[in-house]
Amino acid sequence: MNILKKIKLEKYLSEGVFVLAIASLLLFAELSSSTYAQIAFWEVKAGDEVLAVVRSEEAAGEAIRQAEHHYDKDGSTDVVVESQPSISVEQNQYSLMSAPKVSSAENAAGRIIANAEGSDPDVTITTTQTITGTRKVSFDTVEKKSDELIEDATKLQTMGEAGEELVTQKLVMVNGEEVSSEEIESQVTKEPRDRIMLLGTRVDDKEDPKGSEGSAGKAFRVRKSGNGKTFIGDLSGAEMGRKVAEYGLHFVGNPYVWGGESLTHGADCSGFVLAVYKHFGISLPHDAHAQRNYGIKIASLKDARAGDLICYHGHIGIYIGNNQIVHAMNEANGITVKTIGYNRKPIVTIQRLFA
Repeated sequence: MNILKKIKLEKYLSEGVFVLAIASLLLFAELSSSTYAQIAFWEVKAGDEVLAVVRSEEAAGEAIRQAEHHYDKDGSTDVVVESQPSISVEQNQYSLMSAPKVSSAENAAGRIIANAEGSDPDVTITTTQTITGTRKVSFDTVEKKSDELIEDATKLQTMGEAGEELVTQKLVMVNGEEVSSEEIESQVTKEPRDRIMLLGTRVDDKEDPKGSEGSAGKAFRVRKSGNGKTFIGDLSGAEMGRKVAEYGLHFVGNPYVWGGESLTHGADCSGFVLAVYKHFGISLPHDAHAQRNYGIKIASLKDARAGDLICYHGHIGIYIGNNQIVHAMNEANGITVKTIGYNRKPIVTIQRLFA
């Protein structure tokens, strides 16, 4: 290599080192400037705990307002909110390298609420407010005696109807949970209507003084037949069956109660059949499957008469004629009358207890 080329090469190397040094100094200066540059943010705090960081004092104030009034009820008045510890706002300087995550006013309010409703909250928000709303007024059940109904029978004469009242309350909530309420005043705006139940008093027959086995406690007597599962009354079998059906109809409208045997307070399907026939001195088991083993089997529905048992799988009712049964149907319908076939289940058997 000649001298001239050597000199030029050394020159270029010197210039390159110089440029690199300048670039390094500029980069160092930039990094130093970024590291030490300061920017102001606003911290929303409960005591010493920072709940959220926002960009301005206005956003911080809006976040607090939204959080503290988050539990206001629609239409409430005289609202007083107290935070413990008090929620405060404090300006703080951060470097660009360590700047925190900044929230909008809405998100900051959400963070405050989430903290208050958490398992270990740093802030407690107590809201006291006055609210006015409607409340139902329960109706009473009134029982009236009626000689139009057979003794022990009941009939719903008038459906009860709840009333309404306007109620003003002072409500205290802590972090959204109601802790106390005080009724200030109330005014009935709609009067309730009583539910009227008629109680039967009519006695169709006199007591049987002999107290014969199987007596229904009426003028007629009921006796077991030779097989022990059919019965004979002083009246004809058809007349006894009609009496059974008529008696069962007195309790239409009363409730269905699983396992119940009360014609007035509630019975299930087999409990209803048991209670109706018990009135006529006949003891039956409280089981729909077992009850269909009593009486004699009737060949078809066209041969059925009032008082016969219409038996399904898991259900039973009393035939009243005209292709209908009276039975304790379910909780929704109670003791009711339905046309046979209402449930699309086939009849297993028809049993007649009065021969």
